[in-house]
Amino acid sequence: MAKFRRKISNSRERRLEKVEQVITRLTLMCWLPMAGFCLYAYVDFIDIQVKAQTPIEVITAKPDAANGYTFTNLRDLNSDVVGWIELTGTKIDFPVLKSDDNEYYLRRDYLQRYSISGSIFMDYRNNKNFADNVSVVYGHRMSKGQMFSDVGRYAEKDFFERYGSGYLTTADGKRHRLTVYAYAVVNADNSLYSVDSIKGFSPKALLPMVLPGVRWGRLDNIQDAARVIILSTCDTGSKNNRDILLVGL
Repeated sequence: MAKFRRKISNSRERRLEKVEQVITRLTLMCWLPMAGFCLYAYVDFIDIQVKAQTPIEVITAKPDAANGYTFTNLRDLNSDVVGWIELTGTKIDFPVLKSDDNEYYLRRDYLQRYSISGSIFMDYRNNKNFADNVSVVYGHRMSKGQMFSDVGRYAEKDFFERYGSGYLTTADGKRHRLTVYAYAVVNADNSLYSVDSIKGFSPKALLPMVLPGVRWGRLDNIQDAARVIILSTCDTGSKNNRDILLVGL
């Protein structure tokens, strides 16, 4: 009888082992694809962030006092470069590009390679020398502070008050001091994006389009600006809105 009981017990253990093996296999079959997807998503995320970085050869060609603010080296890399913009206290420190449309640099880097993070670029309807009264410059809002991500930091009152200046170097070698006059959130359909219509406006003439969305501003002094640049990026709160900086030079 004892021997018979041992056989039953061993048989039960074998069945339990088989059930456990089946459960383990099923679990692996379910989790391995998910783990693979997560790994792919992580690698893809890292790839996007890396490609959002300004290439080292572009950084070393930046126009500065040491090279007389010349664009020769930069234009050897890409003849579409029309300027270099930097805002004090931010990571905004990039070349500005311009093509024949507003699509090309949405998904290409400064060396014209495919990149989902794109580049900083001027509206194709603007004068490449920033000679228009109003110029519009676009950039994606990346998650790790690249491109125009720091435009959103001006939503913080302390940040807006502390960092209100910068520089634009144009392709003719001239260096212009910039003043940040306003941070605003506007609809993507705002008349500001009808560039052919507004590029001849005086800075004060822009105010009716901007004022409803202004969060912080020093607009009393905007008449001091000879020209205005609108820095535009996506708004994280709504796909239909845009965060903008109204910058004077």
